[in-house]
Amino acid sequence: MHTDHVRAVALLDAYYAQQLGCPVEALAGSAAGPAVVALDRRAASLGPRVSPVLVLFRAGGGTVASSVPAHADAVRRVLPDLVGDAHPEEAATRVAARLPDLVGEARPGAWAHISRVLTAGRSLPAPLPDVRVAYTVDRRRFWAVTAGEERASHAEVTWYTASVANISVETWPRFRRQGYGRAAVAEAVRSVCEHGDAPLYLHRIENAASAALAQAVGLEAYGWLVEVSALDLPADDARRLPDGTRGAVVTRGVFEVGSRAAHWHMVYPQQRLLESAGVASAAQELCAALAVPGRVAVLQALLRAWGAAHVEDLASACGLDAAGVRTHCRALCEAGLACDHLGGVFSVWPHQVSTAMGLLAAAAGTPRAPSEDSGDTPAGQPPHQAAGRGGRGLAP
Repeated sequence: MHTDHVRAVALLDAYYAQQLGCPVEALAGSAAGPAVVALDRRAASLGPRVSPVLVLFRAGGGTVASSVPAHADAVRRVLPDLVGDAHPEEAATRVAARLPDLVGEARPGAWAHISRVLTAGRSLPAPLPDVRVAYTVDRRRFWAVTAGEERASHAEVTWYTASVANISVETWPRFRRQGYGRAAVAEAVRSVCEHGDAPLYLHRIENAASAALAQAVGLEAYGWLVEVSALDLPADDARRLPDGTRGAVVTRGVFEVGSRAAHWHMVYPQQRLLESAGVASAAQELCAALAVPGRVAVLQALLRAWGAAHVEDLASACGLDAAGVRTHCRALCEAGLACDHLGGVFSVWPHQVSTAMGLLAAAAGTPRAPSEDSGDTPAGQPPHQAAGRGGRGLAP
């Protein structure tokens, strides 16, 4: 059966009830006020961070907050006043502005972000007659293709459960605002709905381009999701965070990134190395990653892009083949210098590179352990790098 909006909402209710640790009935909006569920698994580490509080504001009514037991009582006290009779998005904005301070009492550097959650509308989106969409046999990846057979946009379907599929999209910069992203997402939504399942499309509330794409495809709001996160730091490191530092704040309904804690969040895995006995070994690994011919050129192209870039665009900029650039990008990701997005899209944050340079500088001042190598190789630098293998390297 084809999925309509009512069926999609029912499927998402079941999915989010499991995520929040509440009965499905709690999302129906019949309760007198927002429900708060104490959930131990919210304390689980998500890489370098934790997400101790998650709040869902359902468009059809119903607000449920899932919190680690330590914060549950405090969330239960403040949530009713923040929600009141406000529109769900306005209520989400208030909660995102207040809860990081509450969480920050125990976890310095807490921040929050708001995602708009959308799903199938009243009718399926119509295909665009002038844009061809290609897809894999399993219909998990969709590409909007130009008249010249270039891949302009990529949508990917990721199944969260047997009946809920998340849809993500990436459009190469030079093809944006031309309908390619809309075509790829529309085909992905149709594919999911034809199987009777629920498409799930999320975007940050500040992302106007994603909001416009969702509206063009005919997706409808299911709700607004507020995720409060904090750095998963040892107590000693957490105490060194500047007072009042937060990764993101919401003011006047506008999402703003706070640079200090966000920067700490991004560089912490390498910052830890700067203060450890393994700094020389880590610097050697970094040098080895950059010593491969062509890799520094790819890194420079990523920096110049100042945002997400597709491997084909990077290949054109560097004069290399796309397969080789993809290999270089993945190696840069493993070295902590780049980020891997869907569909062969990569990006690099300049402060990640500056952190790496700090790592190399720290290694240069680290006493070298005795070895059989000649004494001409600087500490923290492998012999083949000192010899200039590959003809490329970082400028001093």
